[in-house]
Amino acid sequence: MDGPSISGGEGSYDFGDNVTLNCTSAKSKPAAKLSWLVNGQLVDDNETMDHGTILVDSNLEVTSKTLQLPVTERLLSKGKVAIKCEASFYGRVAMISRDITIIGKTSQSFRHSTFDVPLSAIFYTRSVRQPIRVGSVASRLIRELESRVSSEKEIYGFEID
Repeated sequence: MDGPSISGGEGSYDFGDNVTLNCTSAKSKPAAKLSWLVNGQLVDDNETMDHGTILVDSNLEVTSKTLQLPVTERLLSKGKVAIKCEASFYGRVAMISRDITIIGKTSQSFRHSTFDVPLSAIFYTRSVRQPIRVGSVASRLIRELESRVSSEKEIYGFEID
């Protein structure tokens, strides 16, 4: 039995956005039953959209199911989101998985600015005066962020604790 395929989920997202993913089964008779798992937890069928069964060549059937996953801080607590689509057919299970790193449009610490930096790459303290000892890539990111935050502070007038 061939496994299902996952499409969608490209791009960057912010908290409150929805990541839309579609799972499509391989051709079979009868159609496979699809299920979504997020970080190892089965997603309730009420939280997905089943597109039904489509008859394709040689009387084989294909089914698809869409998952709209809201981006929350809890969802991103481990940095990556493990998405799996499972197709079951007469007791046999085929699975496709995708680990998605969601890159936020805004960072957690600086919600008034826009950065395309993974949240997991920001090692920053709340007090700007405290020294930060991190790798050279992270140090460069922090200097760039400090520069941007300083200019954003002048434009928008917000304070960083």
